[in-house]
Amino acid sequence: MRTIASMEFHSRPGPGSHSGWAGRGQGKVDVESTQTPSGEIILRFHEQGRFTADETAGRAIPFNNVYRWTFLEDRLSLHHERRGIEEAVWLFDLIHDEHSSGLISAHPHPCGKDSYHACLKHDEYGLEMEWTIIGPVKNEHLHYRYYTHRN
Repeated sequence: MRTIASMEFHSRPGPGSHSGWAGRGQGKVDVESTQTPSGEIILRFHEQGRFTADETAGRAIPFNNVYRWTFLEDRLSLHHERRGIEEAVWLFDLIHDEHSSGLISAHPHPCGKDSYHACLKHDEYGLEMEWTIIGPVKNEHLHYRYYTHRN
């Protein structure tokens, strides 16, 4: 994961979604590696890029994200640092899934009445992460691809 350099994603709303958030994004990823006093490895993905919504006919908007991946003994914990390091939002812990030979969210992340689930796989190109968000407000599918080279 330390060698991730770029990313792309696409989002598709499903039936009943009120977000209408459909489109594609791509950008660069700068990875910052630290270690806690207890020895846990932390990687921060500093993502910066542009998102183009399908409905805007090509007009791209900039985005910035910081995702914190903490390697624990039996899981990988994911936080979104949209409010900074001190107020990071815990998303979920990813655990081994014997059926997909990847990692899946141990429990869904609740956001209001919506639930966030994810599956993470590693391959020769980098990482692939599938997000599913289900609830009364959202019915979304996000497909992220992290590459070990710049796009």
